[in-house]
Amino acid sequence: MSNPNFPVLSGWYDTYFDEEYDFSGAWGIHVFPGGKKILISDQRNGLFLLEFYPPPRINANTEHGVYPNPAHESAWIYVANPRNFDFEVDVYNLQGKCVANAEIIGNSLVELNTLHWSSGMYFYEIIGKDVTLNYRGKFEVVH
Repeated sequence: MSNPNFPVLSGWYDTYFDEEYDFSGAWGIHVFPGGKKILISDQRNGLFLLEFYPPPRINANTEHGVYPNPAHESAWIYVANPRNFDFEVDVYNLQGKCVANAEIIGNSLVELNTLHWSSGMYFYEIIGKDVTLNYRGKFEVVH
């Protein structure tokens, strides 16, 4: 944690799957050096070994965008979303074919795997589901 006074939620995983609420669940956690593997000890369901790749910290002054641009293996599409609205994201190639569709549910970014996309220019559209907010932009994929 870089600043204990301002913790940032980067992900979560629930190890307790029952409907009832009690004190069963995760009681211990170990983050391996490098922070990419996490071991969770759950009282009822045993051990969970998770791989974790945290999303990038995007400090942008824009309402939406893509990081990194140009993208290589993946692209993170982000939208300023302080009220946690839900959005749909569509990505199109230069021929106008939709090559990806994703949802931003209650957070502010989504990762797209661009490893198998052709190098070139792509266009994205972020469409509000319950709010009339739409954004458009472009980014490049380079392999």
